[in-house]
Amino acid sequence: MSCPTFNVEELLDIKQNEIQNINTTSFIEQTNIPEKFINAVLDDSGTSKLIQEFCEEKSKYTTMVLIGDFGRGKSYSACASMIHRSSTGLSAGKYISCKYEVCPIIRTSRNFKSSVQEFDVLKGYYTIPYLVLDEIGQGDDAQIEKVFDANVLSARYDNGKHTVITTNMDMNELCDFLGGSLKSRFKETAIPVYFGGIDKRGAISDK
Repeated sequence: MSCPTFNVEELLDIKQNEIQNINTTSFIEQTNIPEKFINAVLDDSGTSKLIQEFCEEKSKYTTMVLIGDFGRGKSYSACASMIHRSSTGLSAGKYISCKYEVCPIIRTSRNFKSSVQEFDVLKGYYTIPYLVLDEIGQGDDAQIEKVFDANVLSARYDNGKHTVITTNMDMNELCDFLGGSLKSRFKETAIPVYFGGIDKRGAISDK
């Protein structure tokens, strides 16, 4: 039985693909970026340029709030900012979803059998160089999420760390949700960026 033959270029392509897959997996594990956003990029629009300036730490602000309705590209842009930071040699940081991660993590940490307590979870997000808090206000327990968000954002303010927030709330609603102390701090350190246009996920067909 004859053995299959490969030319050098094919072998190199196979090896390169293997390396790329390993690097992609490692990046996802380190950053917690959802796999669907792993190829997210900032384009040449004015909004993306503003985000790029922020994520490169060339802005006077340390908090950026991406505001808009569902499907406007907020989460995509937030993750693209992490990838862009990595490409410039800065730490990509961490991503966490307030919709489907924060509340379950905190509830688990409150179990007396848990090896990681609630303070340990919170402290883990206090000093990360760059953090994306995605979909604030979408958690399944508003009180649990509010405690997490407010504590993390307050600590990051004190430590001067850069944070990207995405939300469907406007700034007033967001500040009401997080509490008065954050409203005062946001006046000093936060810049809102508004996402309009149509739902990029497309309309649901009736057919």
